[in-house]
Amino acid sequence: MRFSIGDVFEVPLDSSTTGYFQYVARDQTQLSSHVVRVFKGKYAKDDPPDVTAIVESEVDFYAHVFLSIGVKLNFWRRVAKGAVIGDVDVMFRNSNDYGKNKRATSSDWYVWTIGEPFVHVGALSGVYRSSEIGIVVAPDSLVHRMRNGSYDFVYPEPE
Repeated sequence: MRFSIGDVFEVPLDSSTTGYFQYVARDQTQLSSHVVRVFKGKYAKDDPPDVTAIVESEVDFYAHVFLSIGVKLNFWRRVAKGAVIGDVDVMFRNSNDYGKNKRATSSDWYVWTIGEPFVHVGALSGVYRSSEIGIVVAPDSLVHRMRNGSYDFVYPEPE
């Protein structure tokens, strides 16, 4: 399955609403995964997507995923191609404490932007505190965040 930057995907959120995200970059730094921008809007399931309006709408968050797994498992489907609007210079973060005893907080962080090397920053402060979680998330976890506003896995918070 081949995907192109700009592809827009539809995600069923419940029996009557749909959400959308767009493939905006490939991040060689993070397992060569797909970077998507998820839009805030929720739409009626039966309405045909207005791709221009969707890609011009407010972005909720960015994430790393493997698109083909989500398609294969029927979590989303590609519906169109749209222009990639605006900047895709997103900062991501990951903690060296992730997965260690389900720690609630961490002061051992590194950050990066798409395609750039990781930079160890220790404690998250300033602009780094608003960076996106940068691990490659499972398709069901991405859908969970779209539905509920947070991921369904334990991930450390900045101290």
